[in-house]
Amino acid sequence: GLQTLATQLRDWASVARRDGILALENELPSIQKPFLRDALMLLVDGANEESLKSSLQARIAVMTARHERIISTWEDWLIVAPAMGMIGTLIGLMQMLGTLQDTAALGQAMALALLTTLYGALLANVVAGPIASQLRMKHEQELQWCDAVISGVSRIARGESPRRIANAVVTPFPTTRARKPDEAA
Repeated sequence: GLQTLATQLRDWASVARRDGILALENELPSIQKPFLRDALMLLVDGANEESLKSSLQARIAVMTARHERIISTWEDWLIVAPAMGMIGTLIGLMQMLGTLQDTAALGQAMALALLTTLYGALLANVVAGPIASQLRMKHEQELQWCDAVISGVSRIARGESPRRIANAVVTPFPTTRARKPDEAA
């Protein structure tokens, strides 16, 4: 998570301050996450802060487009599944009307009509909806993590203090005390 990333970035900032940014090249083989490895590689290769940010933002844009396609597919199923269930219901009702004289066949057609509605609702609300929701949440967490990587690596490039870098990653937004209505500005 962010705490692990903050510790890693703090350690890298310490190495960069002590031995120079090129010394971080020794860290590359141990990095498992491709985005983090790419960020460190850009830093080691001497990318300035602006090109580092723009390159990593481009990678985030590609990742976001890929995630959005997958998420939207599940969200589409959330919409389509009940409609497919209703089509099955209509087919069952048509079979029912065609067999009004045969009570045994009437029951089977009624069961088909109700069952397809149930399947559509289950697929939408028990499968597609929760999957789309989980994927969206995971995507947002990954975006937050990627933004923290960009922030931390940019700060290392600027030569900021390791402790400040770690604090900025864990708390990306400054916390300010809310004023009471009767306090002066």
